[in-house]
Amino acid sequence: MMRIIDDTHSLDAYFNLAAEEYLLNNSKENICRIWRNENAVVIGKHQALPAEVNTKASYEKGVQVARRISGGGTVYHDLGNLNFTFVFQNEKGKNWINFDQFTIPILEALQEQGVPADKNKRNDILIDGKKVSGNAEHLSQKLNKTIHHGTLLFNSDLSNLGDILKTRHPSFEGKFVQSKRSKVGNISDFMSKTIDLQRFRGLIVESLLNRFSAQKMDWTQDEIAQIEHLAQSKYRLKEWIYGYSPKFTYAGNLEGIPLKVRVEKGKIVEMDSEHTLKETIYALLQGQYFDFEEVKTKLETSFLTQSQKQATIHCLFSLY
Repeated sequence: MMRIIDDTHSLDAYFNLAAEEYLLNNSKENICRIWRNENAVVIGKHQALPAEVNTKASYEKGVQVARRISGGGTVYHDLGNLNFTFVFQNEKGKNWINFDQFTIPILEALQEQGVPADKNKRNDILIDGKKVSGNAEHLSQKLNKTIHHGTLLFNSDLSNLGDILKTRHPSFEGKFVQSKRSKVGNISDFMSKTIDLQRFRGLIVESLLNRFSAQKMDWTQDEIAQIEHLAQSKYRLKEWIYGYSPKFTYAGNLEGIPLKVRVEKGKIVEMDSEHTLKETIYALLQGQYFDFEEVKTKLETSFLTQSQKQATIHCLFSLY
């Protein structure tokens, strides 16, 4: 028997990502979970956050920045996006990484609603060549489980998505996973009938219940408490969100003079430049996360002039 959690408990990205790890570690049965986040950008486990996310825009727009436990690329969530997660027990002798096992049920649920959806070799679900669903998996050999999750862009703010996600710029160098950008679209634009997201969500859940002969079961209070503890002790912490980043270097220009920044565990550990302000700026920012809000806050407390502060911000974050 498979358990389906039609999860409306929280719209918080940190709780919802912690819920996935909780299910991976504690579930005894196969799980399918349907959930949503408020505005959030979620990076893959092995990505360098500043190379993927416009942290200036995320700060100014109030978008949560989070890291998940699976690999793959960066995705944007808002209330017009529906997420799905499968946690399956693996059988010996079977291919444990099998995207079709999880994308095809979602694909067919869309097709049942008359949506002309298809999938590509990268395991994206497409409509008319536009990506409406990105998917990622994480394998736990220790637990003999696979966790698969994906997005369903129903009526997301695609302009906001474009502001938050950035194409990798050559100024960032390092051994980190790079997202592959695609043209995206909203499922609602391709439906023959006008329905809202709640109705769409109900149709997806109904299709999965029938396909898997599953049973709907909400969270217990004990499960919620354990998930919130995990969110607090891991997913909300900058040590996880920023600090798990692979090391990288960033090359910018400070008032026309090259400046190179080396970052390890998400923090600025070295600066190299012939600019006369380099030593002063490095003394301020050494050990700080390469994050717009943190850098901005640190600069505001300094004795630098306003123009010097602006030049530093422009150097580090103008590529966005």
